[in-house]
Formats: sequence, C-alpha cells, structure tokens
Amino acid sequence: MEQLVVQTGASGHRRTGPMHSVRPQPRWVTAKKESLRRERSLARQWRAVRPGGPFACWLMASFWLSTGLVYGTAAALMTGQAATSSQRPSSAIGELSIGEKDDLTKLENFETSITAQKFQDVIPGLTDYLKSHPESARAHYDMGYVFFRTHQLGPSVTELSASLKLDVRNAEAHKILGLVCNLVGRYDVGERELEAAAELKPESAEIHYLLGRLYYTKGVYPLAKREFESAIRLDPSYMKAHNNLGLTMEILGNNAAALENYTVAAQLDRERKLNSEWPYVYLSAFYNRQEEPDQALKFSEMALEKNPKSDLAYFQRAKAYRSKSEWAKTVEAAQRAIAINPRTPDFYFVLSYALRKLGRSTESQQAMDIFRKLQAQDAARAERRMTNSHSLDPSMVLRDNE
Repeated sequence: MEQLVVQTGASGHRRTGPMHSVRPQPRWVTAKKESLRRERSLARQWRAVRPGGPFACWLMASFWLSTGLVYGTAAALMTGQAATSSQRPSSAIGELSIGEKDDLTKLENFETSITAQKFQDVIPGLTDYLKSHPESARAHYDMGYVFFRTHQLGPSVTELSASLKLDVRNAEAHKILGLVCNLVGRYDVGERELEAAAELKPESAEIHYLLGRLYYTKGVYPLAKREFESAIRLDPSYMKAHNNLGLTMEILGNNAAALENYTVAAQLDRERKLNSEWPYVYLSAFYNRQEEPDQALKFSEMALEKNPKSDLAYFQRAKAYRSKSEWAKTVEAAQRAIAINPRTPDFYFVLSYALRKLGRSTESQQAMDIFRKLQAQDAARAERRMTNSHSLDPSMVLRDNE
C-alpha cells in the first residue's frame, strides 16, 4: 500500500504508514517535555515565514507577479464581497490579550472599524500605532487581518508573522496565515499553519473545516474526511462541512454517506434560511453521476432559485438534458453557464457535444478548441499549485465562494 507521510499539528507529530494508521507517541514523553517540544515546534512554524525572511519575500513577489493564481472568488472572500458573512473566515479581532505597553482604547477603536469592514480607514492609524508599539502582537495581527481582507497578501504575511513571533500561540494568526499560503499555492506551508491552528484551538469547527478543504484540494481524501467529520462533531449545524464531507465520501466510493450529507446540508439551508445554492448544486451533480437526470434537473432548479447566476447549476442542467438527448436545451444551459463563467473547460465540452448532435459542426469545433485550450491552462495551473483539481469534475472542485 502506498505510504503517506503528513506533518500534522504544531507539535510536529508525523503520521506514517497506510492512510488509516497513526504511529503512537513514545510512552516516555512527559507532560513537561511535550509542552517544551510544542513550543519549539511552534517557533519553527513562524520562522519559515518571518518578516523579511526568504519565504515572506517570495510570497510578496509571487502575489505581485503571479496574481493569476488568486481567482476572483478568493478576492471576493478577502475583500468582503462574498455573498454572506458565513463565507468569510472568522477572526480574533478584539479578542487577543494586550501587551504591557499597548493602548487598549486605541486598539479597540481600530477594531471597531475593522468589525465594520472599514479596512482602508484603519490602515493609516494602525501603521502609526505600530511605529510606536512595534512589540504589539495584537496590533500586528489586526494589521495582518486587514491586509488579508484587502487582498494584500505579502504584507499580510509580514504582519501575521510578526504577530506570531511575539505570540506563537495565536491560533487565529496561524489560521489566516495558512489561508494566505493556500491562496498562492503554497499548500505545504499552509498545511503546517492550519495544523498548528488546529492543535492550539482544537475546539474550532472552522479550523478543522479549513484543514479538511486543504486536504481535499491536495487529494488526501481520508484526512479530509477526518477533518470534516471533526468539524461536524463540534458543530452539527455546519452546512458547508456537510457539503464537503458529501463530496469526500462520494470520491471515496460511499455514495450512501455522500447523499446523506448532501441531504442534511440542504435541510440545514432551509431550516436556518442560509439561502445557499450549494447543497442543491451538489445534489444535482450527484444525481447526474447516478444517471438520474430528472432528479438532477429538480435540484438544479432549486439551486437557481437561490442564485440565478450559478454557473454550476446551469452546467448540471446541461448535463441532465444531455442524458435525456434534449440537445437544444443542452446547448442553451451550457451557453448560460459559459456566459456566467467562461473559464471552465468542461462547459465547452458539453456544448461542443450537443452542437455536434444538432449538426452545427463549425460551432462544435470552435467550442472544442476552446475546451482544449482551457484544459491545458488548467492542467498547468494545477501543476504549479500542486493540486489535483484538474482531474475532478467542475462540480467536485471546491470553490472559495462556497
């Protein structure tokens, strides 16, 4: 069996062997030694991205020179343009302890503006504050979070790393730093940071969920399953965790568990009035894969009621109509998906197939040419980002705006 070696948690535990096995810690490790070992390991975590260090400089350059790695949905998540607040990560704004020299009144004023999403307004004041309070872990975190939300990834890394240098046990700083690293394709560093966050704050369902998404993106599905299940155990009403666990179980071949989780997610959406199209998109995609086009059409319609601009809902409709050999409707649905999101290659493949069935050979070939071009670009991008997304159906690739 293929061996899996994954660095897990800030404590540096290593999981080795088959995916389901975990090597136990030596019995001689005392509580005191364990505590010291964790502190040393946490110190190593921020060293890799310390302010002015090689990785921080690389990250800033990669952001400015390769912004194509960060998609519009990710930008929306950071800048506050996501559809709902539930799509954005939580923060520790206003919750961190203060240093001896901190001015609590000033910090609270800054943090009131941050909570109100007045990010640009707070940057000058925080910049001046840090000049006079360079040892404030809380102010560095606040600034790092503001830079993250305003899509300034390099500066965000610098500030979050400075905060962790002063307070290495800030789980929320590890979490946001991990998200930044993931956005630019540095999943190795992102994994370390999210695992550190999970060890420091094991009661956080969100951190387990984000770690599960990272493992899913890397194609390590057993570990993704573990983290999504942990998130649900901590928060049974976590709709997104149920959705993502459904995808994971489907990939692992457990369709019954997948359908159960998709159904629970849809139920939570209705009960909590979350107004999310995603449970219905996933249910539609599931039934398309089960070759039940009528059910797929039913749930795609429900998804479009939630979000009339859901490209994936239209894509599932196109696939359902293709299964029913309704070629004109297939073309219409595929074209609607492309109009919303023209960069997904599979949309053009379905369109090309339907056009060929209708005898529109020239248009079919044009769509196929675009499909091949985009597919090559996606494969190259996935290779740079060390992901497996180019091998998945579009409806099974996690999106930042879910």
